[in-house]
This record gives sequence, structure tokens and C-alpha cells, in this order.
Amino acid sequence: MACVNLFDTGTGIVDNTSRIVADTLVSTIPRAERYGMSRLYWLLVAVMVAGGVALTRSGRPLWIVAVTVVLGGAFWYSIHLALLWYWNRRYLPEPYKPGWISAVGCGSAILFFIIFTIGTILNYLGIW
Repeated sequence: MACVNLFDTGTGIVDNTSRIVADTLVSTIPRAERYGMSRLYWLLVAVMVAGGVALTRSGRPLWIVAVTVVLGGAFWYSIHLALLWYWNRRYLPEPYKPGWISAVGCGSAILFFIIFTIGTILNYLGIW
């Protein structure tokens, strides 16, 4: 049962991260749009799976978890949230723009993910 749960969690992480990165690339880089979000999504899934296989062969499973969670998740979430907040403030009509409570919540989440990413990397390197 634990193996099924871990597989489901890993699949969810790969799917969610690939979707966020593909969406961010297509939304921010005009030339990326010609490849299509579907192609970018599957390319990112393939890169993440190949990277996971390569890291598994290295014999350092704790490092795999740290890299996947920090660089694959928290780092991209911080970028995604920052772009989402920026686009909502810039392009939404005035009645739909997020207020100060949303700005504080989004800013707090961005700050949390950035601190979490930097802290985990520094901790893993033995600096912090």
C-alpha cells in the first residue's frame, strides 16, 4: 500500500510541476507558444523522469527527494505565484483585481517558497 501511495504522490508531483512550468513558459516566452503547451508538458515529464532515473542510479535517494521537492516544486511555485500576482494586478479589470489581503497572502507564499528553497539547499550543502 505504501508503494502505491508513493507512486501516486510522485506522479502528482511530476504532473503538477510539469503543468506549472509549461504554463509559465508558454505565458512568458512568446516563442515557446509555437511548440504548444502539450509538447512542452510531455518534454518536461520526460526530462523529470530521465533525471529521476539518473539520480536513482547515483545511489543517493535522499538527494533525489531534496532536489525534486525543492527545485522541482517550491522554486517553480514561487515563480508561478509571482507571475500570477503580477498578471492579475496588471491585466484584470479593476473590479476583479486582487486587494491588499490577496497581495499579502500571495507575497507571504512567495517569500515562504523562496526561503524554503534557499534554506533546504544551504542545509543540504552543510552551510546552514
